[in-house]
Amino acid sequence: MPTDSLLIVAWFFPPDGGAGSQRPASFAREAPGHGWRTTVATRGTGHDRGRWETRDDSLLAGLENIIDIDRVETSTTDEIPTVIDGLPDIAHPLGSRVLHLVERDQPSVVLLTMSPFWLSALVEPIRACSDARIVIDLRDPWALDYWPIYRNKQRLLNQQKQMLDALAAVDGVIMNTPGARDDLLRTFGDQLPEDFEPRVGVIENGFTRNDFPMTSEFKRGSTLEIVHAGTFHCEHLPCNRSLRSRISGLRQASRMKIDRTGRTPHHLLDAARVLAARDPEFDRHVRFRFIGHVDESLHRCIRNSGIAEKVTLDGYQSHSDIVGAMCDAGALFLPGAGLPEGVEDLIVPGKTYEYLASLRPILGAIDRGDARCLLERAGGSYLCEPCSPDSIQKALKALHADWSSGALDDGSFRDRSVLAEYERSRLASRLDEHLRVILELPARTTA
Repeated sequence: MPTDSLLIVAWFFPPDGGAGSQRPASFAREAPGHGWRTTVATRGTGHDRGRWETRDDSLLAGLENIIDIDRVETSTTDEIPTVIDGLPDIAHPLGSRVLHLVERDQPSVVLLTMSPFWLSALVEPIRACSDARIVIDLRDPWALDYWPIYRNKQRLLNQQKQMLDALAAVDGVIMNTPGARDDLLRTFGDQLPEDFEPRVGVIENGFTRNDFPMTSEFKRGSTLEIVHAGTFHCEHLPCNRSLRSRISGLRQASRMKIDRTGRTPHHLLDAARVLAARDPEFDRHVRFRFIGHVDESLHRCIRNSGIAEKVTLDGYQSHSDIVGAMCDAGALFLPGAGLPEGVEDLIVPGKTYEYLASLRPILGAIDRGDARCLLERAGGSYLCEPCSPDSIQKALKALHADWSSGALDDGSFRDRSVLAEYERSRLASRLDEHLRVILELPARTTA
């Protein structure tokens, strides 16, 4: 087996919780099995934590016995860090360590996994001190993403230029959905080098096979508990927006106008409230459990729903506990933003793959795009429009009827062959193949 060296640079990495750290952790865990001598450069563990990086030590399991993890504290350092243009002050210690590792070890490939997207500022300094091939892994499609809100139009244009510059400078790119790859080539293709297209691969998020029992056994109780795992964005609901925020919103810019209220429980609970009033059986059976970050905007959304007594809020839990809750759920809720007519979503939420692996039915309130296509292929999903209580009512009613009949108990609705495509061991093989393609292609040179 060939042996090459791989340096993974990740701002989010276990014990940081969330999907943003699971992807680089899975790459790091699997790469040695494909002949890559692997090092990870990341932050230390002593930083302040927000809702995207709650500490979850369960994600560290076995990692430190397989790879070298070089952690750099953001607040203190034994050396004066190199100042790298484009990095925020808090990132200079990590940037300095990355350059030290690159100069010392001369890795075959440096993989920058982003966000945060300012890690692209490391591309030119790495190029200046090494012949390493530089690959950027875009866990989200950066300036092509419909979700981010920028302070003004110029900030958006600056991000688009920064993205284009980074794409032109690196040796390879990894997108995490086919739709994102297509949109990248459609948007930037004529502004990039002629040999750019074969340098762009797709590696989706996935699930770890050993985390899930893959058994069809399910004991149906007296309630249909619909579980959501992850963070809601209730700050976008009108009831949570102050006059000041609405005024500032007039100056803000996004790539596209979307309905962000889809990524809240508002429309789901509105639909359930109507059904509960009409159908005593639905009212008696259906409950909701939300696992993840809890804030006042979520509390207010639930209080205003009219069915707050049907909702349990659990707050953030370890990944292993979340997986257990998925597998025990009556069904799982997957929300997405509402998109304009004719537009396809470029994102597949990271939890989608684990939802599928749990072998539980999915209430997918998502718009057109790769996520919806995946749910259709895998089976066992009740699809509806994300911001339409009427559409969600129909899906909820069908879900409740199938649950009541026992049709969902054995998990036979899920296509196991589709699941197998997204096991992280298989995704690691695709990463290995893509990196070796990049090593065969001519290296980029500094302009």
